Amino acid sequence: MAAIATDQLLPGNAYSPARAAPIAIIEPKLMVLIDFPEEEDLRAGSLGHGPVGNLLKAMLKACGYDSGEVHIGALAHSRPTSGALPAQDLPLLGSFARHQANIIRPEKLLLLGNSVSEALTGKELMETRGILPDFNQNGGNLAGVITFHPRTLLVRPALKAQAWKDLLRIVKRDQA
Repeated sequence: MAAIATDQLLPGNAYSPARAAPIAIIEPKLMVLIDFPEEEDLRAGSLGHGPVGNLLKAMLKACGYDSGEVHIGALAHSRPTSGALPAQDLPLLGSFARHQANIIRPEKLLLLGNSVSEALTGKELMETRGILPDFNQNGGNLAGVITFHPRTLLVRPALKAQAWKDLLRIVKRDQA
């Protein structure tokens, strides 16, 4: 998994020289997929830092997930200077993300944001929000959900209630 952030030839690693590694857990209870690292992630060298990372961790904790059972990855492990992934790159980034999910073998999947939705489903977030249409992993459908990116929730807090409704689909069943 270290090569995901260090190999410049892998999809999503050439947008900038700085990269953030995934929080790599094999066979996790949940795999979270975001679009690309925040500036704080790049400084730390791994995903899940700063205000966006803190909100993501709070969301996961509210769903009953501990940090040791969640894999956090990104479509791109470098950050585009434009602040958005190029639309023409989304099919390749989505294909590479599916490959990673097949290796990691999560029980459930949480896709965050419009770019991730488009890369993995070919549809915009508002068409897929709250569902995970036909994500096939190793011959079976993977349970999961697509919802707003924590970055969006920080600038539009009114969407948090909608995001929580989406997240209820991935709440751990053994949560008290």
